[in-house]
Amino acid sequence: MKIAIGNKIKEIFSGVENNFKGGLLLWAVSFLSIITVRLSGEVLILGIPKQNTEEFVAFFVHTLLFFLMTYLVFLVYLRVFTKKEWLKLTSVLLWGFWLIIFPPIIDKIVFGGRKTWSFYVFDGIDGLIEKFFTFFGDNLMMGITLGTRVMIFAVLVLLAFYYFYNKRSWIKTIFFLVGAYIIFFILASLPSFIVLIREFFVGGNIFEVNYGDVAKIFLTPVDYFSYQNQHFNSFMAHKLALFYIPIIIIQLLAVTWMLNKDKFLALIKNIRFPQVFFNFGLFFIGLGLAVFYFPENFDPGLFPALAVLNLLISIFFIWLFSVVVNDIYDIGIDKITNQERPLVKGVLEVWEYIQFGVMFLFIALIGSLIVGVKFFLLICVYALITWIYSSPPFRFKKFFPVASIFSAFASIIFLLMGYVLVSKNQELVNFPWKVFWLLVFAYVAVIPIKDFKDIKGDRKQGIKTLPVLLGENNTRLLMAVLVFLCYFLSVYVINEPGLFWPAVVFGGVSFWKIAGGKKLSGLINWWLLGLVFCYGLFVVYYIFF
Repeated sequence: MKIAIGNKIKEIFSGVENNFKGGLLLWAVSFLSIITVRLSGEVLILGIPKQNTEEFVAFFVHTLLFFLMTYLVFLVYLRVFTKKEWLKLTSVLLWGFWLIIFPPIIDKIVFGGRKTWSFYVFDGIDGLIEKFFTFFGDNLMMGITLGTRVMIFAVLVLLAFYYFYNKRSWIKTIFFLVGAYIIFFILASLPSFIVLIREFFVGGNIFEVNYGDVAKIFLTPVDYFSYQNQHFNSFMAHKLALFYIPIIIIQLLAVTWMLNKDKFLALIKNIRFPQVFFNFGLFFIGLGLAVFYFPENFDPGLFPALAVLNLLISIFFIWLFSVVVNDIYDIGIDKITNQERPLVKGVLEVWEYIQFGVMFLFIALIGSLIVGVKFFLLICVYALITWIYSSPPFRFKKFFPVASIFSAFASIIFLLMGYVLVSKNQELVNFPWKVFWLLVFAYVAVIPIKDFKDIKGDRKQGIKTLPVLLGENNTRLLMAVLVFLCYFLSVYVINEPGLFWPAVVFGGVSFWKIAGGKKLSGLINWWLLGLVFCYGLFVVYYIFF
């Protein structure tokens, strides 16, 4: 009898562990299906609330990110304790995640028409300790409701059973179970822990933090720069989602590193950091311009900083998405001139690279969406421009000057994002279009730098870049003149005579670095960025001081 039961249990576990055979995209569809069922069930059981776009976005993004964060933390936890294969643990967790659909159902059955509010534990240190040892306290209708507690208890039992089945040790299982419960408690009390950590770093007394202090931060209107969310139902969801994106990024980096260090390092080396800093610089230029025109909207608080961080994350990952698209369709060129690229070296297969590209796109879209729908739309525009720039049937990168113009307008989107974040009503009010066109002109002037190392490959593939059309020396001279002209024009666009000599000096050095006889290398990008940064300090000084 025992043997029969043991064989049946082994058969069940083996079936669950080996059920998932797909990659990242199949996992994402499966995970989103579970989240969709949970959200749909919650809406049907609790009734369809009257929500505007902001409330719906905050509710959806928060729910998705919270469960994704939970999934990732338990994936790593199981991997560390069980040493089982990642694919098997991925399948086990996916099947177990169906339990998240039951809390609203249980609450509805038990409490009927009485009002329940499932969210988080709000309390200070003393209250958290008490709730930890009383399985979330005595209030079953608010915070961690009865339905959620039943789900957590069921998950803990299943996790303990799964771990004991693999390790056959009661002592290890107890320690494993305690660790799992601690993780659940921290996740359920995240707002309280965030407030405690914040209080510690600002020099406050963490032992004086109470329920009201947590509520004051997370149940008050969302307010950063010119944006205000006055819809109470989405205050907490909106604010916590701003925290969750950076946390999930750290988790994904850790999981990718643990999965395959070679692939992780290949992706890191393929980032093109000069372009990343250039994109960030455009964002901060836009933000600085908006601060100049609307100083009353500038707010250096916690949530404004998180909004900026989330947008920087979106800019970073949408850039990585564009890199993936470019590398996939430029593999013929890269085999000639960029043999260190992941696809050329064979570190990544095309199907793997595509999955990473989809993940990068997802992070960029979600990160921008939680800050605001306008930023989401701008990121979508950037993604579409870079797609038609690199991929068939259009592949505009083949045609000069169309390629340069498309690249310039794509990057200037980041400038608009920075400006919109701070400007009045998040609109282009008072936007200095002269600066916009100067930056477009400057970007068109310097973008051929990236094409010098690809001359052989571009010529063979029929890509008509400026170095291919004019030759390296003529292109360098033309670029040097245009860059110097950009510095010179900036004095008149900004309308600050004091910038004349800094513009001459920095423009002259840039001219020398570009037109000089030495072969251009990747370092020239850092040189130009450094010179622009130093010149930008003069601009800030003359404008703001």
